[in-house]
Amino acid sequence: MLTTCAQPGSDTDVKAKAGVEIKAAADISVATPYKFLAISDIHYSNYQHSDSADKYCDKCETTPELWAASKAKAIDIVAGENPDFIIVTGDLPAHRKWRKTGVERSDIMFNIEKEFETIFSGLTEIADTSSVPVILVPGNNDSISGDYCSFKANVDDSRFNGRTPFDLAPNPSNWPVNNGAFIANVDDLSKGYYSIYPYGDPSGRASGTTMRIIVLNTVIFTRHYSDNYCDDEQQIDSNSQLEWLSAELSDAESKEQKVLIAMHVPPGTDGFRSYGSMWSEDLFYTGGIIPNMDDQWVQDVFLTLVSGHESEIVGLLTGHTHLNGIRKIHSCSLPAAAEGTFIELAVSIPGITTDHGNQPGIKLIHAGTDFELMSSDTYFATVHTGSAYDWADSNVISFSENYPCTGAACNGLSMLARTQSILNSSGGEEQLLSDMLQYLKLYPDRPSGRHNFATAINVHCYVQYP
Repeated sequence: MLTTCAQPGSDTDVKAKAGVEIKAAADISVATPYKFLAISDIHYSNYQHSDSADKYCDKCETTPELWAASKAKAIDIVAGENPDFIIVTGDLPAHRKWRKTGVERSDIMFNIEKEFETIFSGLTEIADTSSVPVILVPGNNDSISGDYCSFKANVDDSRFNGRTPFDLAPNPSNWPVNNGAFIANVDDLSKGYYSIYPYGDPSGRASGTTMRIIVLNTVIFTRHYSDNYCDDEQQIDSNSQLEWLSAELSDAESKEQKVLIAMHVPPGTDGFRSYGSMWSEDLFYTGGIIPNMDDQWVQDVFLTLVSGHESEIVGLLTGHTHLNGIRKIHSCSLPAAAEGTFIELAVSIPGITTDHGNQPGIKLIHAGTDFELMSSDTYFATVHTGSAYDWADSNVISFSENYPCTGAACNGLSMLARTQSILNSSGGEEQLLSDMLQYLKLYPDRPSGRHNFATAINVHCYVQYP
């Protein structure tokens, strides 16, 4: 592993003083289009159905058998496609109920330690196929303390208190980015957010030839984060993360860098369960640092920051829903009725777990030399047939097949531009929604029941700002 030398006063020097090992990736050329593999919501459980004949449980957490099959498929994709990096958008272990005490809780803590260890080892195995970096985004399951808890554990167990999931990896010093990448900012890594340069040290690069990935911990913004058994600093953590994001985006703008934002819990409505907003509607920014945003809803602050850096941001990646969807990110300065005026596209990475009635999926995303997201190939497994999920080579859907756009004007469009083109066609919003629903669960079956996807596809500000 290579390490960089820190110059006094430099960003690298700051990270070195923080006691974080600074890693350098190979100086990958971005003069040609690039691609990366995205995995999400593994939900691995080392005890799920261990005594059952159904090793490939439908609508369940991920069994060791399903993880082994999915890992093998990911290894096959990496070997064949040689992506530049792998990003995992959260939820490594299965759900846990943490209001437990005594021996039962101790057993759960032991299980979670072994499950994190298993998943980190599996991700390393996938990446080592081509020695590509692996970037981890915290999900609501990714706390030793329990679901929707702080990234750094706050538990009454000395073995785990104060530790993060990275500490449970077989080689903790290899993370947050296994196989190396140039760290941009890990000052708040214990809170689960940080930034990196996947293509190595940006120093000396021409403007527009560098991309940083901003990893957010959006679990902090959810209504569950402040539960009394979890964390009592939601307001402080929310303010800090938004201020950090504002500074990161401003820094990227000043250095003429492109930005890819990755998170687990997306903004907007919960389309699957119709529970209202994904982010707490009672959480407001109160930090006094971001101009004109005091006492505004955290989602409005986030969207304002995104719309203010539209030229830098090339896309958003999300997890959490387990579904193969998209969300249109709207500007806060435009009326909610202007559905065709969205400024960014949030791409949902499908889950490995099947507990939302979906098929397991893995997404390969292709981008251009300007870092804009151009297309994707989503690999999926068919319904279990008693002995195995079938990750057949034919089980793949491209973004252009999922969102068909006809005519010469559609050639060479980015994912953002393609969806905008569909909106501006005669089919409009209904056509785009129909296209998304067709493969939302990764097979031609439209969701039914208690769903609200027509609302969830749009992410608006609560207040319009000038």
